Amino acid sequence: MDAEAKIIEATQTVICRNGLSSLSIQRIADELDQSKSAVYYHYDSKHDLIINFLDHLHAQLKETIRCVDNDNPKKAVEDLVFELGSIETEDERNLRMAIMSLQAEAPHDEDIARRFKAIEQTVNDTFADLFSSLGVDEPERVAALTVAVIDGVVNRSLSYEVAEKNEVVLESFLQRFI
Repeated sequence: MDAEAKIIEATQTVICRNGLSSLSIQRIADELDQSKSAVYYHYDSKHDLIINFLDHLHAQLKETIRCVDNDNPKKAVEDLVFELGSIETEDERNLRMAIMSLQAEAPHDEDIARRFKAIEQTVNDTFADLFSSLGVDEPERVAALTVAVIDGVVNRSLSYEVAEKNEVVLESFLQRFI
């Protein structure tokens, strides 16, 4: 693993362990047992690091999507809905909280906004393709609705932990559309 990948991995570890508000170049350096200058060698600022971290998350999402069984679009939709809409661990919860915090920055930061738009486009396009394969009417609209439902379920989970109700919401949604 190259140095930049290690820094991104350490960034994710720090965020998962302590949340976005605790993210600093020093904490990342401490996680790596390196100096701050070693991190700054690869990233000019915390902002650059966050942008690269979002790019990393987008790449992970694409890999998750790539691993979905496109030969069975119904199962692929179900798997993706639950993969994107479920929060299983405390680390995942902390990561999703950090993502939510970064999304709140998007109206004020064009670079962050651009990354989140690209991520959403990837998810929308994936669901639209799958719904089209299933013969669903207006697959783009159903894809957009799917993303909105997933976002709502995740937001509820992060805001006031209603995991058991969220599973019912996702299952009901899937029953209606596939």
